[in-house]
Amino acid sequence: MKKALLLFAALLVAGCGEKEQPKEQEKSESNPKEEPSPEAKAEPKPESAPESRELPPLPETVTAEFIMGLWAKPHDERDFIEELKDDKPGIWKFVRNIGPRKGELVQRHEASVTLKWVDRRFVAQEFSDDAGVQYSVMTYDYETESYRWWSLQPDGFITESSGKRYWRNLREWKSVRLPEEDMQFRMRETVRGEKSIKVTFEIKKGGELVAYSEDEATWIKELGQPEEEVKPTEEAPVSPHLKYEAEGDAVTITGCDKKASGALIIPATIEGKTVTSIGDEALRNCSSLTSITIPDSVTSIGEAAFFMSFNLTSITIGDGVTSIGDYTFSQCRSLTTIEVSAGNVNFTDVNGVLFNAEKTVLLTYPAGKTGDNYDIPNSITTIGADAFSECTSLTSITISNNVTEIEEGAFRDCRLTSITIPDSVTSIGNLAFSGCTALTSITIGDSVTSIGGGAFYECSSLTSITIPDSVTSIGKVAFSQCYKLTSITIADGVTSIGDKAFKDCNSLTAVTFLGDAPKAGEEAFKDATPTIYRKPEAKGWGETFADRPVKLISEKT
Repeated sequence: MKKALLLFAALLVAGCGEKEQPKEQEKSESNPKEEPSPEAKAEPKPESAPESRELPPLPETVTAEFIMGLWAKPHDERDFIEELKDDKPGIWKFVRNIGPRKGELVQRHEASVTLKWVDRRFVAQEFSDDAGVQYSVMTYDYETESYRWWSLQPDGFITESSGKRYWRNLREWKSVRLPEEDMQFRMRETVRGEKSIKVTFEIKKGGELVAYSEDEATWIKELGQPEEEVKPTEEAPVSPHLKYEAEGDAVTITGCDKKASGALIIPATIEGKTVTSIGDEALRNCSSLTSITIPDSVTSIGEAAFFMSFNLTSITIGDGVTSIGDYTFSQCRSLTTIEVSAGNVNFTDVNGVLFNAEKTVLLTYPAGKTGDNYDIPNSITTIGADAFSECTSLTSITISNNVTEIEEGAFRDCRLTSITIPDSVTSIGNLAFSGCTALTSITIGDSVTSIGGGAFYECSSLTSITIPDSVTSIGKVAFSQCYKLTSITIADGVTSIGDKAFKDCNSLTAVTFLGDAPKAGEEAFKDATPTIYRKPEAKGWGETFADRPVKLISEKT
């Protein structure tokens, strides 16, 4: 299986370069199903690219000579197409952690990837590890509005894959042609930054998961640049750990030497000036730090300030902090405790869990904290964005009856097996329970009015769900890729269903509506084949709804 996983490793760096954006952005969820082509053919397309000169056409058949011919050409950035400018040229370090399933990653592999731009529309890659060298080519197809990728394997076989943006600026890739007919893979980006990207990767054979990996690629240097990059004098930090910017008498921490390890104590002053803030993404991906102490002089911690600091176990927040940005502790997977100084009047902690001072908002439950269950305190009214994100030890959470709002990504990628959303909750945010692959049952309270986009995306163990009367809208891709979902009952309050809300729910056989026909978004049931059932007195129904047949409830078998 190691060999099978390495076949697709170069995909990881396809799509790097855009500044990572934790907040919601405009998204495109279209992802047309690709059919395998016995000869890995790419038919010539009439291009509609914005460049002034005609682009090189896609070949009728992608061959080894075509791939190696592109690789032999020099890197050329002139008139390169906009759709691929996110793919940063240079040398990348690739790390893959592999196992049979999520949470059981027992092997680690490293490799080097060289990426360059050629012929105005192709990204050529060389993937090199202990097993050998692999070459691949990626492009953008303007007719299908999709990314296409071909990889030349050592035995001469050419794999083919297709990619689309599925959420915000993240891409999802699916196999089109692989060496084994009953094998499929899917790669989904979870983080994208200018110089780093993370993905989850799964391989199925005969429909069964046979391997899973979590991969990361880190940009190392420019093409042709010496291995040890010399930093400009003005960027050299005063301390061996920190970079900063001074404005007047105030200092903002802006970066961290990635070689820094162990405990980091941020000073209250630098060169006689007061350290008042930690900037956005300042200590992002400082993966060797284990603890951080923030002085009382700091008043603000920026968005995603400690994002992806994987080995960070503890953090101490001083008295002066008045604001903490969104996603500050996201993907700090080893974090077990957040301690707030007793004199801080804006934030507090209880047993290492971060709250606002009034304890009405639960901000962060550390992802590395042990224990399989947690009761949310009765004082809480809001569960913050990413509050329980990647808390993989938790299998059970009790939401108190005073909670009214569950914000974006609040329980993303948790291992919860069931959840009851109480009647007090009025809204479920975008991506709130996305990636909770162990979730088998959900009870939605009678006060919820909206289910956000992607709220239950990829809850792949969920088998059935009932939408209560109070819900009026179901967001885009809300239940997409809930592969085991067989039945849904939608009460009469729902008036709109978002685009691709039930996309890829390929076990779905019955959707029962208890009211009038709602407005359906584009491809609401794409790659799903349910029968729609309705009440005889309900209005607005025809013979089909969202391209699915409609029958009376009495006709259910």
